This record gives sequence, C-alpha cells and structure tokens, in this order.
Amino acid sequence: MWLEALGTIGARRVILVDAVNPFLAAIMASLVLKGEETLSIWAYVGMVITVYSVVVISLENEGGKKHNDEEEVKR
Repeated sequence: MWLEALGTIGARRVILVDAVNPFLAAIMASLVLKGEETLSIWAYVGMVITVYSVVVISLENEGGKKHNDEEEVKR
C-alpha cells in the first residue's frame, strides 16, 4: 500500500502522512493497554519536534524551484 501511495499521491505527501504515525501508535497503544503504559510528556514533545521537522523539510522548495511530485515518482 505504501508503494501504491507513492505512485498515487507522490513522495512528499506520503512522507507527511507517515510523520503522523508515532501519534497514531501512541493513541492506539493507550486504547489497547487501557492506561497501563503511558508515555511521558517528553515523548510527546519529541514526536512534535520530529513531525514539525519532517513537515518543514518536505514543504521546502529545492533551490527556489517549484517541486513537482510527479517528476520525482517518474525518476
């Protein structure tokens, strides 16, 4: 499915969606474990910093040119 997503929506958008995975995993774990295991505030801070960094890098234009995801997938 991940490779299909690369071809369909492009690499940048797939990376942005993948950046949300740590939060989804933490939420699912808290639901499954029913509060037996919790993450510290620093774990959430680390996830926010990581997601922010991924978003900034993925939205950055290369050398001032507009980046086209379709060209990247064709390579």
